[in-house]
Amino acid sequence: MKKKILFVKSLNSTFIIKDEKILRKHFYVESFLFKPGSALRLATSQFQLLFWLMFNIPKAHLVYIWFADYH
Repeated sequence: MKKKILFVKSLNSTFIIKDEKILRKHFYVESFLFKPGSALRLATSQFQLLFWLMFNIPKAHLVYIWFADYH
């Protein structure tokens, strides 16, 4: 049985997609696409992420959050 990783990303660039594919070879990966934007969109995304994490963290072995490239 593969271990579960939660993968949070802010976009689907080619290098993030490649990293996700590599992880999927070894782990069960569940992704969340965080969608920043206007203040309302940002607040909505944060609220959705909060509930997604609250629901999924207890079942996961690792949480990987990819925001290093977001300015």
